[in-house]
Amino acid sequence: MATSDGALEHILDLLEPVEPEAKRMFGGLGIFHRGLMFALMEDDTLYMKVDDLNLADHEAEGSGPFTVVMRGKETTMGYRDILANVLENPDRLI
Repeated sequence: MATSDGALEHILDLLEPVEPEAKRMFGGLGIFHRGLMFALMEDDTLYMKVDDLNLADHEAEGSGPFTVVMRGKETTMGYRDILANVLENPDRLI
């Protein structure tokens, strides 16, 4: 399933302070800030890049990983879904 235009517009509005740019790629959307991809959307779900500094925080809140199937094998990528309670708090989202 593709990301709807309405969901994309809503997310871009929420992320407006960081001047996001969305590009369609591999059936989903990459979201960039000054050329650096920091988030992606697939099936109307926002996933943000995580690292060792914030992964535990995302896991503690129940945020799940972004996974793809490549060559018949499910692969987890370094992105976590952003939960509704974060999306409802723009300061926290940013």
